[in-house]
Amino acid sequence: MSDSLENRILALQAGLKCLHDSPWQGVIEEVGTGSWVQTLLQSAPGASSTLWAGYSSYAQAAQLLRYGEQARSVACETVENWARHNLHSQNHFFSLALSGVVASDSENWGDHHVWVALALSDGRGWRFHLRLPAVSRLEQQFGLGEVGVQLLCQLAENNDLSALNLVLPAGFQMDLWQGWHLSLFENNLKACELLQAGHAELVLFWPQAGFLQAVRPLEALRGKNLLLHKGAFNPLTQAHLALPQAVLTQTPELLPVLEISLSNADKGQAASTDLAHRLAMLAFQPWPVALTRTPALYQTAELFRRAGGAARVDFVCGEDLYRRVFEPRYYTMLSGGLQEGLERLFAQNTRLWVCGRESELVFSEAGQAAAERWSDRCRYLALHLPVASTQIRQAVAAGQTGWEEMLLPEVAQYIRIQRLYH
Repeated sequence: MSDSLENRILALQAGLKCLHDSPWQGVIEEVGTGSWVQTLLQSAPGASSTLWAGYSSYAQAAQLLRYGEQARSVACETVENWARHNLHSQNHFFSLALSGVVASDSENWGDHHVWVALALSDGRGWRFHLRLPAVSRLEQQFGLGEVGVQLLCQLAENNDLSALNLVLPAGFQMDLWQGWHLSLFENNLKACELLQAGHAELVLFWPQAGFLQAVRPLEALRGKNLLLHKGAFNPLTQAHLALPQAVLTQTPELLPVLEISLSNADKGQAASTDLAHRLAMLAFQPWPVALTRTPALYQTAELFRRAGGAARVDFVCGEDLYRRVFEPRYYTMLSGGLQEGLERLFAQNTRLWVCGRESELVFSEAGQAAAERWSDRCRYLALHLPVASTQIRQAVAAGQTGWEEMLLPEVAQYIRIQRLYH
């Protein structure tokens, strides 16, 4: 074993002692991870007081014999079933299950990821999804062992769990964090904090019966032709929904995705509670919702091509965002400036669908030249959008009436119940 791995084991010793001295005891099931959680637990004296039993049910026949029917090993439902199955009823008992796909000896590239579920005897429980970097098999497996040990050590030290306190191994990402004992709002809040803490670069939700369900991005978007609608959606209005719907009348094969970036090029970063309320309101529309940290369109396009696995990425926007796309001041961080940013945006045949009144479009001199250069990638759709989210917020704050007509009924009711924008 390399010195670096030995040093990383030594760094876990203090936490392991705390875990072994705690009343927590439980079962661990690891598949495809090298069983490093169990190995690391046993690297410090006292493991027998913590580890009730450890399993590595690699063979599918063994998994079926122990756990019954399942779709596949590396799936959220399967891993959660393992964790619940191994849970005992006594106090201070945990059941941790991990199942993943890691690099092989012949290739390091691929869709390497792992599902983790932790169930507690008091009814609490969490599910996680980790994306692994293209590093060696040993680094991936050892890193998963570190994550598993950290989760259990946090449990011992705090009698609670927060994925935001994890120190993820270099390159690891956590794009899904949920507590099945938490409310919808609490899970949405954690999703925002997960992104703000830098653990993930893309968190994706799918609306289901008035709820937003966090899903694994690659699984949901791989190979899809996307239509990204970038906005604050504060609140979601009928006008927001009209933009992608107008594009779908022209190209119905596109999948609209409403995307909120935590970092706005003009307004800075939004607060987690504010974002969680917006997610709650976005649950009443039919399309996926994405949280990102990419303020510029070219960054967003590259993110969804790479981390989202999309086959194609188009954008739909109003006139204000259309003008900003061609403004040089939004590309000063690039060595090639505006030209480089637009080349990266329109790579792989990306199109920009613009909804509004073309007669009102006014660009700077540099912006006008750039817009003409890329005019063949821009599609204009005439659409009158009379109401902005700002006007809704102002009307609510002023105690005015009539603003409800500009929103979905469920969104208007949510604003009233939560007393937003007062």
